[in-house]
Amino acid sequence: MGVQIQPVSPEVAASLDLEEAKGALVARVMPKSPAAQAGVEVGDVILGLDGKAVAGPDDLVNMIKEMAKGSAALRIWRNGTEQTLTTQFETADDEKMVKLESEPKGKLGVKIATLTDEARSHYEVADGASGVVIVDVQSDSPAFKHGLRAGDIIERIGPTEVSEPQQVIDAVEKASAEQRPLLVLIDRQGAKQFFALKIT
Repeated sequence: MGVQIQPVSPEVAASLDLEEAKGALVARVMPKSPAAQAGVEVGDVILGLDGKAVAGPDDLVNMIKEMAKGSAALRIWRNGTEQTLTTQFETADDEKMVKLESEPKGKLGVKIATLTDEARSHYEVADGASGVVIVDVQSDSPAFKHGLRAGDIIERIGPTEVSEPQQVIDAVEKASAEQRPLLVLIDRQGAKQFFALKIT
């Protein structure tokens, strides 16, 4: 199908107004893949395939392996509502499905900067990457304990792509005021993953 997926943790579910921590969260959509052609977007939660509920990433992978060639209905959660897309399957075995197993928690505890040419060179960031670069992570912070590191790129916060540190600061303040987890998409040397961070 051509997507990179990860589990939906309770924190991620809360940040997306999803009642239950279920489904498969889309962290990346491969260009020209069946998923891309169907209209699947980063941040979508895949809830069902061909009329069957998707409990998590393993469930979705197994369903896809059993799919015959042809079209199937894909039930997703996007912007607080359920939608149905139609996707095409060329083969029963989908080699472009990548799972990310993680349920990180915590507050931010990071220093960030604009992604300049110098930062790209220093952290060996790919030319196509965009966002805000993490330049330092406090060693005693939950962010560090759950894997955020200097050189990681904050690409999106919730549904919004970010390009300036102020966007991240504003989002953190808003999440803190609303007492909601902050959903952050991290790009680490081309591998993308969502983190749901509790701001305290």
